[in-house]
Amino acid sequence: MESRLESFRTCGKAVAVRRCGDCGTDRGGSGTFRQTRTCKTRACPVCSRLRSETYSDWVELAWSKVEEREGYSWHWLTLTTKYDPYSEEDCSWTALRARARACAKAARDVWTKILSKNPGSGCIRTIEVGRRGHVHANILYYGPSADLGAVEKVAHKAAPCMGHAHLTRVDRNVNPYKRKGAELDKPRQDRDDFESDPDPRGSLEGLKRVARYISKGLDHESRASTLRDEDLVTGTKSAVFVDPELAVRWEFATYRMHLVQRYGCLRGLELDEHAEKAPPDNENDAEVTCTCCGSVGNWRTAYRGTEDWFGECHERGMKALASTPDDWTSLAWEPYAPD
Repeated sequence: MESRLESFRTCGKAVAVRRCGDCGTDRGGSGTFRQTRTCKTRACPVCSRLRSETYSDWVELAWSKVEEREGYSWHWLTLTTKYDPYSEEDCSWTALRARARACAKAARDVWTKILSKNPGSGCIRTIEVGRRGHVHANILYYGPSADLGAVEKVAHKAAPCMGHAHLTRVDRNVNPYKRKGAELDKPRQDRDDFESDPDPRGSLEGLKRVARYISKGLDHESRASTLRDEDLVTGTKSAVFVDPELAVRWEFATYRMHLVQRYGCLRGLELDEHAEKAPPDNENDAEVTCTCCGSVGNWRTAYRGTEDWFGECHERGMKALASTPDDWTSLAWEPYAPD
């Protein structure tokens, strides 16, 4: 635990930047946390974002690999637990651990006794704690819709502390109606030149959003995108993060516990670690010119202290974190001016 604490304290202290191979100049605006070492603790916002991106990629792979079956679609099932948020005993690390183990057992029984009865179905289960100690299990399930009453009955039999269950189909398509031969900004159903084209499995984009949400492990109001908010990183903007005492309790409560489990057709599905992946945001620079020496595309990755890098870039009126290649090729940097 002491080792994990020290890793957490140093996580995010370094930022990966792009350095010119000819003159050694570090390119302003090229910083990213993606290539830096992470601590992998539950409460770390840097690791949380990287973890959410991984699970988003994983469910996209599952979408393409899992066999399509008539009547099968993606669902989001949540199993909640009962507790008193104002009770110190109910919010202790031992109580959190007991509810986490109850969630794991209830989710396993729901899969074994209900969801797995459908051939070709599968699910991924995560365990998460809310900001006030609310432990719950999230299940991304592929198959026909389940009887919510039967799910609650099985979950309560597995553990008396289990509460209500919530089930929703992941069908929030970004644009379920599209104009024939053209893109549509605001979909409307009352026009002849629109056609309904929803996917019977649900929405891939909705599924990826759910995967990013449930993979945090420890809920907080700050979204993963806030790591790109330089006002937040430099301390000129506030945000609500995880309560530090709850974070420590959750680390103890989930020590050596698997917060993620996969069942059925999703069990053996793994991301190809050696597959060709899109480079990080700051590496799409094969045609970017160094403004110092004029060399083109001769960039390599270097590591800088986050505090020093932000101070240096902001003093020069530049962004510190990577955004788009268009910013890197322009000398007219957008000034950094916090409110």
